[in-house]
Amino acid sequence: MRLPSLALSVTLAAGIAASLLTGPAAHSVPAAGRSVDTEVAASAPAARQRAAAPLKWTALGDSYSAGALIPRWDPSDGCGRSNHNWERQLARRLDAEGSRGVRLTDVSCGAAAIDQGVLDKQPCELLLGPPFNRGKCGWPAKPAQIDALKGDEDVVTVGIGGNTLGFAEVLATCLEMGVKQGTPPSLGPGCSDHYERGAGKEWLEAKFATLTREYTTMMGRIHKDAPHAKVFLLGYPTVVSKPFNQLTCYWGNFKRLGTLRLGVDGDFVIGLEQRLNEVIERQAQKNPQWATYVDTYRSSQGHGVCARGEEQWMYGVFDDLVIPPGETKPADPAEYQCPQRDELPAGVPKGEACTLVHPNVRGAANQADQMHAAFRHAGLTRGSV
Repeated sequence: MRLPSLALSVTLAAGIAASLLTGPAAHSVPAAGRSVDTEVAASAPAARQRAAAPLKWTALGDSYSAGALIPRWDPSDGCGRSNHNWERQLARRLDAEGSRGVRLTDVSCGAAAIDQGVLDKQPCELLLGPPFNRGKCGWPAKPAQIDALKGDEDVVTVGIGGNTLGFAEVLATCLEMGVKQGTPPSLGPGCSDHYERGAGKEWLEAKFATLTREYTTMMGRIHKDAPHAKVFLLGYPTVVSKPFNQLTCYWGNFKRLGTLRLGVDGDFVIGLEQRLNEVIERQAQKNPQWATYVDTYRSSQGHGVCARGEEQWMYGVFDDLVIPPGETKPADPAEYQCPQRDELPAGVPKGEACTLVHPNVRGAANQADQMHAAFRHAGLTRGSV
């Protein structure tokens, strides 16, 4: 999803300071300008010949597919594409299984939407990293992801829709409305009331209508440009689930959900994400001969932002980076920090990075697991029936 949309404004930071610091004590607690595709080929030596031709796979998507904030990310184009995103993890797994090679063209990109990203170019203003702090238009605009389709694909995977809906903007509004309640937060009207009955209802319904219309257009283009491909539509993983863990996700803890009031708005956030996934699933149901929906929501229940330790598969707003095995943290903190994090007052619980509610490497591994199961069911993996 769109990384800066959850970035907190200076006004919000000031509100946090006023609320937290005057209330009870805080709790303690992936080459610049490159427009060519990134390809991952089978790594087996030339001497090992494959009986079957390599699986030709093109991956489209936003930051949840790019693996933004999973070290190490590609610094060359502003997409934040990680070497450990779910696509790369799955490509290595398929290659290790030895049944056939994999040729992956991964054009997923952080902040991509269906219109500005997949169907049309992604403007430079929406190439945001990581690495962060490159200034406005730190990279040139990216070609439309759909232009990567050449017509001979066996597989196309698609992980998109959250930015078209404005999911991150909704979460930001929930945070802003939450901070206005003071400390301790009241149980007064929240963002759920705003979007379900108030001024935001018409805006949100228009967003869902746009999402459905643009997704339908995209599906037609994908099938036209890759007519022989099996198309897999990736749903979004769980952000937060019930029962809410107030020991970790307490109000004001920005390593988790900041000032989002779970008791008031938690059910709304859960319902919003489920409705987003339902829109995506219906697109596969309308095209059953060539499209499949891949659910990552159910398998990630209990592993959202509020989970503890290794059970947490989703970063919080400003969380600590989870480093994949064999990788190291970027030497320059400016690659993963942002001014909004630094503007939070001392004493407010926060991690080292502007992670802004995205899957960590464990969450990406679950996405890879669910897509592997879908590939297997479609007869694309070793031992498929």
